Amino acid sequence: MTVFFILILFIIALLFGFSSMSQSYATAQQAQAAIEASRTAQIASTGNLVVIVTLAIVLLVAIAIIAYLLLHARQPAGQRGNSRPNTSQVPQADLSSLLPAMLTMLLLQAMQKQSDPESDMLFRSRYEADLALLEDEDTISWMM
Repeated sequence: MTVFFILILFIIALLFGFSSMSQSYATAQQAQAAIEASRTAQIASTGNLVVIVTLAIVLLVAIAIIAYLLLHARQPAGQRGNSRPNTSQVPQADLSSLLPAMLTMLLLQAMQKQSDPESDMLFRSRYEADLALLEDEDTISWMM
């Protein structure tokens, strides 16, 4: 009976040993997973920092460009460094004299195209032919 008792104690000790070994292995695996997770978080935070710094630099450059443009746009024309004449703007007197010339050209084109029936169709209603089929303007045909 002693041998049997010693054998049972040995098996129980072995079971506790295996249980302790598996628990130690599981704890080591959890520690390894935690280390990997912290490395991943460190890499992600570094990437986020790079993105934030890049956006901040782009924003500062955009603000600087806008401030530069606003400062130079408010200077009087005489203080600008441009010594050549400004040919991109048409004087107001020239624009006001163009209006009668454009109206004359439009009237001339309209008079020349009066004999052309296709140009007259642009101003007619597309339902004018349907209205001509009715006997009276107040009569509506209810049959479709």
